[in-house]
Amino acid sequence: MNILIISAGVLPMPPVNGGAVENLINMFLEENEKDHKYNITLYSIFNKKAEIESQKYKSTEFKFITQNSIFYKIQKVLRRSINFLPNVYIGNAYIHEIIKQENFEKYDCIIIENVPEYVLPISKKTNRKIILHLHNDRLNINTKNALKIIQKCYKILVLSNFVGDRVKEISSNYANKVHTLYNGIDTKRFGKEKYKNEIVKLKNKYNIPIDNKVILYTGRIVPEKGVKELVQAFSNLTLDNVKLVIAGSSDYGENKESNYISEIKNIANKNVIFTGYVDYKDIPSLYGIADLGVIPSIWEEPFALTVIEHMATGNPVIIANSGGMKELVNSECAIVVNKGKDFEKDLSIAIENIITNSEKLIKMGKEARKQSEKFTKEIYVNRFRFLIGDSYYE
Repeated sequence: MNILIISAGVLPMPPVNGGAVENLINMFLEENEKDHKYNITLYSIFNKKAEIESQKYKSTEFKFITQNSIFYKIQKVLRRSINFLPNVYIGNAYIHEIIKQENFEKYDCIIIENVPEYVLPISKKTNRKIILHLHNDRLNINTKNALKIIQKCYKILVLSNFVGDRVKEISSNYANKVHTLYNGIDTKRFGKEKYKNEIVKLKNKYNIPIDNKVILYTGRIVPEKGVKELVQAFSNLTLDNVKLVIAGSSDYGENKESNYISEIKNIANKNVIFTGYVDYKDIPSLYGIADLGVIPSIWEEPFALTVIEHMATGNPVIIANSGGMKELVNSECAIVVNKGKDFEKDLSIAIENIITNSEKLIKMGKEARKQSEKFTKEIYVNRFRFLIGDSYYE
């Protein structure tokens, strides 16, 4: 089976600069390296480190699009001068370059990763099956040309029922094209026993006494993630021997301190620790220092891999009642807090409810680990293969 994958064109592939979408694509590629079942061609923006890394793959041909063309430069100027254009519109130049050089008739299917806008220009060039893989709520009744995009797709894969329902709102006539493909992780990479030595080192690095309990947030530090609300909720509590660790930055792979981060640091008490950006390869050991994970997103979070990663480590979680996150947990391993005017207060209550009860922490942690096994990379890859038309995995 010959497959063309068009990555979003924002971060490079292989994922040398991280990115949840890019790591999920790479999971599919790495599994294919084991059995060489598919001949894959993948488009990515150019990055020297990615180009070097790509040479390790035998069953995937990487094609890199540089950002030096005149079309790219025009798009860059437009994006700076017209603030309301979202970042995805860099894809106009990106997809223009792909269309210019690719023969789409060579492929059994074309997988477009997370950018609905790419569907229509590709569909004008080929009648091959187009599969749109959505990792965010980006195809809904507010999306330009939404109905036309659905009509041109053979299938639309969505990472949660929440995102799927948003697509179906456009037209119920095409609901049969929408299929939920929950994200997966390599659960074997996570677990406290696996990182015993690293956990001690990390606690020393961040000046956390060994007997202190740790609440952990990982991800981008931006307003929609609810980090300020979490820090405020924690600061409202008087907890002995408990630290809140905030791991991440305002942007992917960078440690620039935004105004938002400065604002959060100003309201944080001495028990709040900021690590800055943490490379994804170091994330499993970081989860190991935690007793409780909190994912307080105040926007409609379509999935949140961090929920699964915490559970795979054996950490119970507190999540906001947001988007697709509640599909990932059950009442045995998680507390779901409603967003709204009492969010900070309810978050404080939920944190105190779990972190001060060692017996509850242990019990919920065991249940969390069990729940995470529903989201393994094996389940993810096998269902992905089935949905793109591989009857072997039915």
